[in-house]
Order: sequence, then C-alpha cells, then structure tokens
Amino acid sequence: MVHIVQCVDHEMFVNDKRVYLDGNGNWIATEELTIAEQKAFQKHIKSVI
Repeated sequence: MVHIVQCVDHEMFVNDKRVYLDGNGNWIATEELTIAEQKAFQKHIKSVI
C-alpha cells in the first residue's frame, strides 16, 4: 500500500519519501521510489491537477 501525504502545494511525502516540485515544474524524489510508489504518485498528481 502506498501512503501519500501532501504538506503544501509543492511538496508531498510518498511512504515517508519527500517529493517536491522544482523550479522547472518537475517532481523530484529525494529517495528512489518503487514502481508502485511512482504509479500511485502519478495517479495522485493527475487527480489533484
């Protein structure tokens, strides 16, 4: 199960791994996400945009 928490508009945590929006509009993970985490994150982004 993938747990996503959005702190602010440009920062989220995916299973306690920080993902942030950089100045170029790219989402950057500070730790490598698993395939399941990547898919869940992409689905989440599409649902909130």
